Amino acid sequence: MLKNYEMKQHTVSNRLIRDMSSILRYYLVTVQPIAEKAEVAENVREV
Repeated sequence: MLKNYEMKQHTVSNRLIRDMSSILRYYLVTVQPIAEKAEVAENVREV
C-alpha cells in the first residue's frame, strides 16, 4: 500500500515538473520576446 502511494507521489511530482518546464518554455518563447520588444519601443520613445 505504502509503495503504491509513493509511486503515485513520484508520478505526480514528475508531471508537475514537466508541466512547469513546458510553461517556462512557453514563457521564454512568447512572453520574453514581447517584453523585449516593448522595452526597445520604450527606449526609442525616450530618445
